[in-house]
Amino acid sequence: MITETRTHLHRIFSVLLTTFLFASTHHAAGQYDDMRILSYIVDPEAQELHFYWKDEYGVILENFQNLKDYVERKGKALVFATNGGMFKQDFSPLGLFIQNGKTGESGVPGFTGDHQKMDLAREKLANNRKSIFNYLRRQMQNIKPLRSCLVVTQHLHT
Repeated sequence: MITETRTHLHRIFSVLLTTFLFASTHHAAGQYDDMRILSYIVDPEAQELHFYWKDEYGVILENFQNLKDYVERKGKALVFATNGGMFKQDFSPLGLFIQNGKTGESGVPGFTGDHQKMDLAREKLANNRKSIFNYLRRQMQNIKPLRSCLVVTQHLHT
């Protein structure tokens, strides 16, 4: 069961990283073999990318409308949102969850190390987008699309 869960988490990581890389300056739908891909490229000079689960008071956001309201209360506009993780019935994340640089709850006993993969991915992205694209293309051959995740891209008001 832990091996199966780790496989699912590896798929989540790959799908999340794909979200960062397979787009232009706007969202776009695409097809890769038999998988449908919706993507969006973040402009790091004008936008921020965040994972959201709870607000600053620990209240679970639960849905996109609550998320939109929360982001707007912070003086920001929600530009793009999609799922970005697997969650249990109580809306707690399944596996490793990192928000604002802090590790959250984990539903997988003994699971560690995904934050290191994300750090490596960020470094590779900064150094060479093409090599990551090729890496992801190879990885995606074994991945099926996930349906239960939450990723948010928000635009900063200037």
